[in-house]
Amino acid sequence: MDIGILGAGAMGQLFGARLQLAGNTVAFIDAAPATNAALNHGGITLTTGGRRKHTAVRTGAAADFDEPFDLIIVFTKGFHTAAALESVRHLTGPRTHGLTLQNGLGNGEVLAGHFGPDRTWVGVTGFPAGLERPGVLPTSADGKVRLGPFRAGPRPFARQLADLLSAAGLNADVPPDIQAAIWEKAAFNAALNSISAVTGQTVGAIGASSQGRELVRSILGETAA
Repeated sequence: MDIGILGAGAMGQLFGARLQLAGNTVAFIDAAPATNAALNHGGITLTTGGRRKHTAVRTGAAADFDEPFDLIIVFTKGFHTAAALESVRHLTGPRTHGLTLQNGLGNGEVLAGHFGPDRTWVGVTGFPAGLERPGVLPTSADGKVRLGPFRAGPRPFARQLADLLSAAGLNADVPPDIQAAIWEKAAFNAALNSISAVTGQTVGAIGASSQGRELVRSILGETAA
């Protein structure tokens, strides 16, 4: 496929590099000139289980590209999604599909407004990606991707997307209800990431504290409600 990675942070670099190493044509689209310069100069190096793989990449601002993509995968922060998609309107043709694996809720609705609900795919990923510097990422082979259609119902293209990602070592599957997976991760992030950020404690330290566990239960209850 001809794939655009919208947002060349750690996750965008990880997914884009693996997809390119698997034989796809990939372009990285980012608004940060420093990131684009670093990736164009040095490419991307992935370290997984002590093994290193490197690929040269093509990256730039949205205005630097002019041909529609088959697939655009969105990896911006959620609050940048709408503006980022507007910047690639000229790269979205009548058969372009959009996939979001972003954290949070509501990203699918934004993509559906851009690509159309029948060409919008949503999901979550558990892959870790630590960014040592732009283009240099330690990661793992043990992550997973779960994805499905924005609009519920059997859609064969979801399976094609999962196969595309799995062929790149991204271990993708299509669960019966992708919204359950999205809410599950939102609950996890709300309960643990936020407390960790506010307190400066690790997840393990939060779990070892009776007050920490009670706060987690409270946030999970709020998410469920």
